[in-house]
Amino acid sequence: MSQSDNWPSDDDASDSQSCHILPSDSDDSPLTAPVSKSRLRPAGKAPAHMPPAAEDLHTSDEEEPELSIPYNVEWKLSINSRRRAGQSELGIVGSPRKFWRSVLEPKLAKETAKKPCQTNETKIVLSTTRRSTPPITRSFEELDVDWPFVKEQLQKWNKLPNKSNHRNVTTLTITFYYTYIDTNKPTKAAATAEQQGEIEARIGDGTVLSRGACIRKAYLLMRCPGLPCTKGDHCWQYQGRHIPLHPHHIRMLADHLQAGKPWNGHDDVPETFRRLVLDDERDRKAREEEEQEKERRRKRRRRDSDGAMTIHCHSQLCDTEGPASTPELVFPTSPLMGFDERREDLIRAYSVWQRCQVSEEQKGFYEQMQHLSLHHGVDLDMIVSNQKMMFNFFVEHEVPKGFAWRYVSDIRSFHKQRQQAKNTR
Repeated sequence: MSQSDNWPSDDDASDSQSCHILPSDSDDSPLTAPVSKSRLRPAGKAPAHMPPAAEDLHTSDEEEPELSIPYNVEWKLSINSRRRAGQSELGIVGSPRKFWRSVLEPKLAKETAKKPCQTNETKIVLSTTRRSTPPITRSFEELDVDWPFVKEQLQKWNKLPNKSNHRNVTTLTITFYYTYIDTNKPTKAAATAEQQGEIEARIGDGTVLSRGACIRKAYLLMRCPGLPCTKGDHCWQYQGRHIPLHPHHIRMLADHLQAGKPWNGHDDVPETFRRLVLDDERDRKAREEEEQEKERRRKRRRRDSDGAMTIHCHSQLCDTEGPASTPELVFPTSPLMGFDERREDLIRAYSVWQRCQVSEEQKGFYEQMQHLSLHHGVDLDMIVSNQKMMFNFFVEHEVPKGFAWRYVSDIRSFHKQRQQAKNTR
C-alpha cells in the first residue's frame, strides 16, 4: 500500500468534519444539527489577546467559537484585602473560558506562587457602555466561575444596537480574593471533650465566639447594604436614614454577641444600642447646627463689613468690589479636546477608568461623581474647562476633596491613554 493511500479523500475529510464535531463543554445550548466548519483560521485573524502558544493548549473538543465583538478584561488579585497584582486586557475575541485557561490562569498562578496562599472567592462584574443597561455582579466560591453564564451574557450584549456609529464597549472585571497561609504558626491543640462540655455549660448554647470574632461579625452585619453612602462603609439604617456608626457602637454590639444573645442585623439591634446611637445622632446634629449658625454669623459680619467699606469708596469701584464668589462658568474660545464618542458614555468610561485604580472602599465616591455628572448634564469637556467650579461642585455634594481633585485633574491623562490604545489597534 502506498503512502498516498493513507490520506483521506476530499469526501472522507468532509464527512469526518461534519460527523465528528462535538459541542464544547462550556456551551449550555441544546444539541443542534452539526454544521461543517473549517478549523483553519485566515491569515492575520488571530485573536488580539491569545499568544500563539496558548492556542495550542486546547484540543479540538475544547474549541469554542469566538465572539463577534471584542470585549475588555480588567483582572485584579487581592490578598488579605490588599491589591497585589492586576492588568487590563483589551480587545478579547475568544470565549471567556478559553481566555481563563490560556492566559489568565497562568498569570494568576505565577502571582500566587510567591507566597503560600489560599483562594477564598472570585467576584465578576459585567458592564457595558450601552445606556440604561445596568452592570451584573456575581460571586463564586474559590475559582469556580460559571464561564458559560459569562459567555452567554456577552453574546446577548453583543446584539445590543449601537448609536452614532460608536459600538458598545463591554468590560469584564474579575477580582480574585486570596489570603496568606501562615505556615510558621504552630497549631493549637483541640479541646478535650471534658473542656468542651464545660464551655458549653458556661455559654449555654455551645457557641463560642472570641472577642475579635464578635467585632468582625458586628462590622460585617452593620455594613451599608446599598451603594457606599456619605456616612462611611458602616451605618445603621433606621426609618429610611443612614446613621453613621463609631467604634464604641461596634464594641457595644460585640459585647451583645459575646454574651450569647441573638442579633441578625439592622432590624433587631439591642434597645440600649438604639438609644445610644439616636442620642449620639442628636448631639451630632446639634453640633452641626451650631457650627452652621457660627458660619452664617461670620459671613453676615463679613458682608456688613464689606458693605460699610463700599459706602466710602469711589462710585466706579463699588460695582466691582465685594466678597469672593464661586468661579464663573468658562466658555472656551479655543477648540475642545475632541472626544469622538457620546458624552454620557465617556463619563461612564472615565469613571470606570478611575475605579480601576482604587480599592473597593473608595470606588463609591467615583460612582457618586459619575451620577452627579450625568444628572446635571456635565461632560468631560466641561470639567476640563471649569476645573475649579466642578471641584467646588463635587465638594458641595459631600465628595472628599482628594477624590474630587483627582476626578477633575485626570481627564487629559485618560484622553491620552485612550488615543494611544486606539492607535495601536
